[in-house]
Amino acid sequence: RWFDFRSGSRGNVEVQIGDARKQLEKERSSGEELWDVLVVDAYSGDSIPMHLITQEAFNLYSSRLKRGGILALHISNWNIDLLPIVKAAANHLGRRIDVVQTQGSVFTLPATWAFISEDRLVFPDGTYRLNLDEVRNSTLPTDAKGSLLPFVNWGLK
Repeated sequence: RWFDFRSGSRGNVEVQIGDARKQLEKERSSGEELWDVLVVDAYSGDSIPMHLITQEAFNLYSSRLKRGGILALHISNWNIDLLPIVKAAANHLGRRIDVVQTQGSVFTLPATWAFISEDRLVFPDGTYRLNLDEVRNSTLPTDAKGSLLPFVNWGLK
């Protein structure tokens, strides 16, 4: 009842409630089918679950994708600059990264999405793509050692 937009989807949409990493680890150990697209929408709030943005988490996400699969990450966040982290994740996985941003409107906020994939993705004309050459390089946090403190937007320029 909470995801009524699914009824209009042409694809098979499956929703699982629970900790994403535990669910994906459970799928991996039971040998469940791999995904074409894996969407992670856990980073936009004030409290980002650290265990969903580490090297081990990205390894797990990658292991759950079919060859040619796409990892889509909603990285809109006013307080944390996630671009260096997702750039580091793509580098760690040896994959491409495309980051796009919507404009937003009177009724919606702009949204930033990072797509990590093996191949170059094609976007519709007019899609605003961020230039990642201007994004600083960073190391990817791990389960054992990591902090989001270096990525906080302090509002100082």
